Amino acid sequence: MSLRAKRAVLLSVLIAASGVWVAAGPSLSVDDKGEEQIRARFEAFNQAWERRDMTFVRDYYAQDADMLLFFERRQLLGWPRVETLYENMFSHASRGRVESTTSNLQVKAFGKVGYVAANFHLQITEPSGEVSADVGRQTVVFERRDEQWVVVHRHTSFQAPPGPQRRVPLHTEPGPLWSPNLEGAWKRKAGGILVASASHLAFAGAEGLPASARYHRDNDVIHLESFTGTSIGVDRLELVELSSRRLIFRLPGQAKEWAWERLE
Repeated sequence: MSLRAKRAVLLSVLIAASGVWVAAGPSLSVDDKGEEQIRARFEAFNQAWERRDMTFVRDYYAQDADMLLFFERRQLLGWPRVETLYENMFSHASRGRVESTTSNLQVKAFGKVGYVAANFHLQITEPSGEVSADVGRQTVVFERRDEQWVVVHRHTSFQAPPGPQRRVPLHTEPGPLWSPNLEGAWKRKAGGILVASASHLAFAGAEGLPASARYHRDNDVIHLESFTGTSIGVDRLELVELSSRRLIFRLPGQAKEWAWERLE
C-alpha cells in the first residue's frame, strides 16, 4: 500500500471514530475478525505493561523511522524515541506493582487498519504501600502487516489536575519522567495552592514563589524556568519529602520549609 493510500485509509478511520462520515469518501466495511484480534492485542499490551515486558512492546509497535506518538505534552518522532520512553517508564515503575485497566473501550477495524479508543487507569503500588495513579484517555491506530496487527500511532492525554489550567509549550523531547506523586493540586495550612502537571508548576497565594514556571528534576532539586525567559525570582527548589499525600521543599540556602498536603 502506498503512503498516499495509507493516509487516505487512516483519515477514513479517524473520521469514523469522530462519528462523522463524508459521503464522497470510500466505503469501508467493518472487519469483525480484525476487531477481535486488535482487542486481544490491546489487552495483551496492558498485561505486558504490568510485567514491564519490553520484548512485547517492541513487537507491539511498528518500529517505523517516521512513526509519530503523542504522549501528554511529549511529541516522539521515530521508533528509537518511543522505545526510550517505554524503557524509562518501566524503569521508573520497576520497584512497585503495576495494574493497568481500561474503560469505555471501543475497537474498530476496516480492512488493514483499525483503532482502539479507551479511558485508562494505571496504578502503581510502591513496596512501602503508597499508591499513585495516572488516569487519562488514549487512541491507538493499528495496521495489519504480515497477518500481525502493529501500532503505527498513539495519542495519550492525562486527566487535567483541578484548578486553573495554563497553556504550556509543546515538548519535542522525551525529557525526565517525574514521580506521579507530584502531579495534582496541593494546599498549605498557612494558605496557598500549588498545581503540578507533567511539565510545570503554578502557585496561587504563595508569597515568595513564582506564579508559574516550567520545571525539570535533577536528583532532589527542582529547576524552574519562566515561560518568557524573564526572571522569576526563584530558580530552583530543594525537595525534602515527596509522597502521595505530602510534599515538602525549601529554597536553597534557607531553613524555611514549605509543607503541602494533597488537595482532595
